[in-house]
Amino acid sequence: MSNYKKFAFVLVLLSAIAALASTTGSITGAVTDATGSVIQGGKVIATNTDTGITNSTITNANGSYAFPTLPVGHYSIRVQASGFSEFQE
Repeated sequence: MSNYKKFAFVLVLLSAIAALASTTGSITGAVTDATGSVIQGGKVIATNTDTGITNSTITNANGSYAFPTLPVGHYSIRVQASGFSEFQE
């Protein structure tokens, strides 16, 4: 492959990465109870308030959750866990 073709390929690849980076975002956090204890296995739902599209995940052993690649927008977060009232922010 000539140097020109290699450069063009790298340029296209970098452009695609830049486009992806500018159209996504992330949300991370941790779920705890009123005493500060972590909530493992809680369901966390991120809803894009502009489109109504939802994504969900489960908290890990540390109570942490992550939505690493969400479309850019405004989101509300809802948490559901057994034995607790639903929380929405």
